[in-house]
Amino acid sequence: MSAIIIPELIIHRTLTKLLEFITKDCEDATDEKDTLLYKLLGEDEDKNILKMNRVIFYDQAKHIFTKKDKIKVNYGYNMESSDDLALHIILPSENGRDAAIGGDEGYDPDNFEPTIEVPERPYEIKYTQLFDANYQIMITSSNQTEIMIVYHILKSCLLISMNYLELNGLRTSKVSGGDLLIQQEYVPNHIFSKVINLSFAYELTVPAMIKNEDWENLIFSGSVTI
Repeated sequence: MSAIIIPELIIHRTLTKLLEFITKDCEDATDEKDTLLYKLLGEDEDKNILKMNRVIFYDQAKHIFTKKDKIKVNYGYNMESSDDLALHIILPSENGRDAAIGGDEGYDPDNFEPTIEVPERPYEIKYTQLFDANYQIMITSSNQTEIMIVYHILKSCLLISMNYLELNGLRTSKVSGGDLLIQQEYVPNHIFSKVINLSFAYELTVPAMIKNEDWENLIFSGSVTI
């Protein structure tokens, strides 16, 4: 059978590919207006440049994604990220749905393993449970403007990536987010943060440890009390 779904790996791979794409898209573009960053943060519907005070959002975003120090993607919260702009994949909660009687045995029956003894490809017993997961992608930096820009870019890019997530087993994905107050005993006072919440459902399918023919070899013993 194929390996189990590990959401952290899929989210990490997705974020890494998105960051690489945005960087390459900026570096290879002959016209900046054709880049994804410009389409997201360049101009509003009235052709006004998006900016806040003296900060032009597109220029700041381009600087963030093309600078030498790349954005790091961490499993869990990395306290050593310090002042650098970084992403941290965190699992706040995961709940299993009620499984069918028998652990959904036979729900995923398509995996067969041919053997020399039984060339007709025997059936492999597997059990499946559906999980509802809520992961957080925490963005940290000493620069609040950087966090705001990266937050909105990644939130948009995750929407673009919904089909990719679905094909990799993270079903019916939903994106939300907000500010996060970190306990100051764990981080310096000048570190700011936002989180993107990524909610989805995924299936965990595992093989049975005991095959049907092995049950015949089990011996049960007991005693009767009155």
